[in-house]
Amino acid sequence: MQNNQLFYPGDYLPWEQPEIGPRLDFAANFTAHIPDDTDACEIIDEHAVLEFNKRWNPYDPLYNDPDYARAQGLPGVPVMPGFTYRKIDPRDAANRPLDRRMASQFYYTALGGDLYYNKRFCSGECVRKFQSGSAMRDVTAPGSDLRVFDFDRVMSIYDEEGRETDRSVIYTREGYRKFIDGRPPVDYTQNMTEWEAYFPPARYTGDEDYLRMKRIWDAEKIQGETPLYWEDVAVGTEVPKTCTAGPVTYMHIVAWEPIPPEYLLTREELLNRDYTATVYRDRFGSFLDETAVHFGGRNNPGTRMVFYNTDAAFLVARTVTNFIGNAGEIRRFGWRLFPFFRELRLEKLGADMFADVPGMAGRYCERHGAEGDTVIGRAVVTGKYIAENGEHRVKFALWAETLDGEIIQTCPVEAALPSRND
Repeated sequence: MQNNQLFYPGDYLPWEQPEIGPRLDFAANFTAHIPDDTDACEIIDEHAVLEFNKRWNPYDPLYNDPDYARAQGLPGVPVMPGFTYRKIDPRDAANRPLDRRMASQFYYTALGGDLYYNKRFCSGECVRKFQSGSAMRDVTAPGSDLRVFDFDRVMSIYDEEGRETDRSVIYTREGYRKFIDGRPPVDYTQNMTEWEAYFPPARYTGDEDYLRMKRIWDAEKIQGETPLYWEDVAVGTEVPKTCTAGPVTYMHIVAWEPIPPEYLLTREELLNRDYTATVYRDRFGSFLDETAVHFGGRNNPGTRMVFYNTDAAFLVARTVTNFIGNAGEIRRFGWRLFPFFRELRLEKLGADMFADVPGMAGRYCERHGAEGDTVIGRAVVTGKYIAENGEHRVKFALWAETLDGEIIQTCPVEAALPSRND
């Protein structure tokens, strides 16, 4: 007897149509909004920039000292990669996930993202944010009992003159199974936390590990005011490493990822049984937003908290910003991560980046970062070119690894550097 529904790409059953049809139509017919003078302009708050920068890079004065930044000729404090991306609400109606009640088991994951910058953002500048693209692809294997969709969501930021200055592309994946043998659907909380059973235990950090960290801290170099010229950067160069101040603890994760008010459940949501059937419930009986799976290790014995999608990437971003100095500007900052659920691991994410790194071919993002991990940032120069606009660009393979060399985030990066010929 067949236990699960079998699926084929593009062939949707009547119970799938109400969720799948409108989303396919939205992606196919999406028209981007081009801002004009009537659209609201939000000024980048300097306090918010300093708070974000200190969270991920408290060491470089360019990102932490307003007077220093202005003395370098900047209009305000430059933002570390990711600040404007984090101001986009992933729960916008056009981006909401599929209805968890439509199937018997549900899986979802972020796969990564790419941030593209046409300029360096600083505090005090104007931004206008709009969804500028949407894509949905059925990546189901023919005859599989797992239906899988990939989603690309594109958000653009424009300046006061209506020029696109920042584009964020976020990649996600969702999948589901449907029982057809009469079994009830899997309890949603059990479904959401089943990955905990095969998540690795935390590593004990010993005295010798702290000595190793100290060696990395002592060797860390901030290029600062001394220009790094494009002509002086060689392909194959490994830049100085960075390292977190010890292992990441639950206190770090809570401080880095404060829960916004809309993620705290209301009385109306708690009384809605259709709603509470599709949210995380901890061992104390409390209903929590699904982002609580990141903090769930605090509530489930034998497990540990796991990083949010970009935590490791933002922790190692300074590996590149240290190297390019005050005159260098990030033009692309990407990240790829390891899905919690085995069912959604359809490819080796990050393997394409490592193909250009000597000695790293075949490596990829190997697991998700978690409480207890010490995060080491490593980067290698993988290419140089002159862009169409005349900028001199350098490509980097940037990645986050643990003390044991496990890769927990891969980050393709590009930066513009000054040229001796300018």
